[in-house]
Amino acid sequence: MKALLGAYVFGVFGVIAVIGLLAGCETQLSSYRYDGALEKRLLAETLGGAPAETGLVMLALNDEIRADLDSRISQNWSAKRKLRELRAYLYGEDELNISYDARVTKGAIDAYESRATNCLGLTSLFIATSRYVGIDAHFQKVKVRPSWDYVGNTMIRYEHIVATGNLPGESYVMDFLPNFRIDGRQTRRISDRAALALFYNNLGAENVVLGNLEEAIVDLRKALALDPELTDAWNNMGAAWRRLRREDLAEFSYHRALRLRPNNYSALSNLMRFYNAAGRAPEAEEVRAKVDRYRRLNPYFYYSIAKILYQEGNYIDAIAVMSKAIRLKRDEPEFYDTMALIFAAIDDGPGQRKYQRLAEKYQQGTFVQSNGKFENNRLLVIKNH
Repeated sequence: MKALLGAYVFGVFGVIAVIGLLAGCETQLSSYRYDGALEKRLLAETLGGAPAETGLVMLALNDEIRADLDSRISQNWSAKRKLRELRAYLYGEDELNISYDARVTKGAIDAYESRATNCLGLTSLFIATSRYVGIDAHFQKVKVRPSWDYVGNTMIRYEHIVATGNLPGESYVMDFLPNFRIDGRQTRRISDRAALALFYNNLGAENVVLGNLEEAIVDLRKALALDPELTDAWNNMGAAWRRLRREDLAEFSYHRALRLRPNNYSALSNLMRFYNAAGRAPEAEEVRAKVDRYRRLNPYFYYSIAKILYQEGNYIDAIAVMSKAIRLKRDEPEFYDTMALIFAAIDDGPGQRKYQRLAEKYQQGTFVQSNGKFENNRLLVIKNH
């Protein structure tokens, strides 16, 4: 099977890096040997003394947007009507029709003008405009089933973020992510400052992928000035420094990510590759044991690799890897959907029908969301009791 694991960066379907969750509590790596003076020096050099942003650039609106909102939505309307009209105005096919684009993170103004951005950009625009017209709105992180993308030699793992707020007698969640499964979601409201850190982390990750490494460092320094414990920004910082051939800062950044979250799979994977490239076999093997454990236990990792193989036309290996995912989790309908696609690609009708039947069987009771169009944009309303 073709080797697929390159450098890892982290990102939010809206947030961008590859992250992974290992089961259980992990101990620190023995290779972390930074004493106080060395740690202080490397920390200062890595972060560069970047001050935290004082303005929430991603939530800024310009005069044109405010004038458009004033002409479309009356301040005298109820909050519910404002919410309904704002959704129609921003995302209606006959109106602005602002759409989802996973590739790029934008602030509210850029998202409004370009009419496309990822979930973090869409959520930022929604929150900024909601607050302007008088609707309560906040950022909320959501745990969703893992999803990976593969660009060049870089694998990207996504998290998800939504907007939430309170209306008279109820609360709401505004969600922009197309085609994902709700599976015992775990949510956590976060501050604007934390969301801004995710915004700069996304920009940094996108610049790492594009090869704009100096810009990536600037963005990631801003993210860490806002949230020094944002472990995925530390991992992305390591990826950027490594590509700039600053091995000392790259290694330190990976270790910093792992000190904050010992089970950060992307940082572990990047550190393992770093040690392998440096010929530091004992240290690489210590990390490899943790990485291999994650791969053995996570069916969605195999699923993501199988999708990449399928897209490359490597159908036999895709079937083998997809079979591993199914053995680890037999009740995931999306796995069987993918198997059906692979068997269709090799003109195996019986195999295709078999996996379609299994997908339908396990589909029962699982809600699949698709909200690429306005009429499918999900607005979840939760009644207060």
